[in-house]
Amino acid sequence: MTTSHVNWASPMQKCDLRPADVSYLPKLAWSSFWKRFVGRKIREDNLTNFHEAVHRSERPNEKACVQFSEIGRRVRDVMSPAVISVAADTPVQEIAATLTKHRISSVPVISKMGRLIGIVSEGDLIRRAELGTEPRRAWWQAIVTDAVASAHGYIRSHGRTARDVMTVDVVTATPDELLCKLSVRMTRKRVRRVPVVYDGRVIGVIAQSDLVRQLARHKPSERSLSDEALRMEIVEQIRRLPWNLRIRFVNIEVEGGVATLYGWATSAIEKRAFEVVAENTGAVAVRNCVQPALPYV
Repeated sequence: MTTSHVNWASPMQKCDLRPADVSYLPKLAWSSFWKRFVGRKIREDNLTNFHEAVHRSERPNEKACVQFSEIGRRVRDVMSPAVISVAADTPVQEIAATLTKHRISSVPVISKMGRLIGIVSEGDLIRRAELGTEPRRAWWQAIVTDAVASAHGYIRSHGRTARDVMTVDVVTATPDELLCKLSVRMTRKRVRRVPVVYDGRVIGVIAQSDLVRQLARHKPSERSLSDEALRMEIVEQIRRLPWNLRIRFVNIEVEGGVATLYGWATSAIEKRAFEVVAENTGAVAVRNCVQPALPYV
């Protein structure tokens, strides 16, 4: 059994996650002012959704992607090389039939030169005159709406070919793009299927279903670690958490592969985050003894 003893009344005392881990903070970080004023701000923004840290990143750091993804997996490792596409003059009804037949959510539109010029998704086909779902505006909206915008909306709901309904601002990927970066863009842009383009030509497609399929094939690694090695692994993984979670004092004991967590957290989601860390490091079981934080911390 390996145990780290920490006096919780003295935060400057050495522990698994000692203040040196956040040495980049101002010197007043551990003063009463920091605890009372800045600490309150941290609690207000305490990562209620643990994955928001990724989605908030407009430009995901590539080094971090490699560190946290599976050996920096790239689009070419997951994409489907078989591309189902349509031409610009393909009828809308035929496009709808293609989506239904192959159970896909979108198809790229390819020019006669083999270049990507747009994409037609299910969202482009639901506001149609044939269905009675075309946009309708009140008389006063027609007065204030730009004529170009009105014409564009009419064509999209009444046009008969792919060029009339396709989206020209296409979200694309490259074969060498990291999966973690692409997943962030897909989430932010709310797209489910992305063409993979190389030298202007579509060489594959990657969809959310491809990522889910890879997840289904993934098997957690089974490692046999000593209690001390397992404890150090948990400590290292906690150090990789977002900084406003790393400054929490968490103490770890491991005996017989069972990890016991002590410390404090300001919310149930933070407490669960520490537990997930231990679960993903190969612990046989996890006892979460993290307590609610004191109001002035």
